[in-house]
Amino acid sequence: NPISPPPDIQRPPNYAIGLKDGGFAICTEQQYVGIYSNGKWTSAGQVPEWVQSFWGTAANNLYAHTWRAIFRYDGTSWQPMTVPKLYEIHSISGDQEDHLLMCGSKGRIDRFNGVDWTSMYFDSTIEFGSTAVTASGRTFATASNMDNRNMVYEVSGNTATRILSYGIERPTLRVDGDKIFAGGPSPAAWSSFLVAEYADGSWSTAAAIGARLSDYWVKDGNIVVVGGNNTIWQGTAD
Repeated sequence: NPISPPPDIQRPPNYAIGLKDGGFAICTEQQYVGIYSNGKWTSAGQVPEWVQSFWGTAANNLYAHTWRAIFRYDGTSWQPMTVPKLYEIHSISGDQEDHLLMCGSKGRIDRFNGVDWTSMYFDSTIEFGSTAVTASGRTFATASNMDNRNMVYEVSGNTATRILSYGIERPTLRVDGDKIFAGGPSPAAWSSFLVAEYADGSWSTAAAIGARLSDYWVKDGNIVVVGGNNTIWQGTAD
């Protein structure tokens, strides 16, 4: 079920995220952000700097980050947030409206509770690349450094337990309630996109799409994928 892109989009989307109202938001490589809801597109303008990842819950609650900064969109404009210094940001995600996780180099995962940032986990041997929190509060993270870039960890307190990897290259984590998913290029072919679900200690294929895609999300059991070319939308699969 392809969806036409916004009329003013000039480049394909690099990032996308499902919103609580059933719509979604996209961010292109030129930092343009578009919001799709009730069959219509609206513009959220441009993020002031080059975007590295993207997360949000609603049209007035979107977040985008650069290597060293996080910007929040409140429905009117993009404003910088105060963030911990000293390391590169690789990913942001969240578990509530204003609760964020930020991870990156130097083995750090930091949590924002709506007011302050606190350190959640530190391991200097890991560069984290993606995080996700399930509805019940379980936290997962992926590694992005060369030695363990296909690895997925469950983080609890001061412990990061490595769980069986599905072999997806530098996977992006997504959640759907208490379900955790990893998605990215298929290890068998870079021109294919693979999404795997982790449950009961093992991975299983949730979707395999024969196209090179840029991002995905999961909502109510449906996997929605976004293309990395000018056709843009590859549709949904469950």
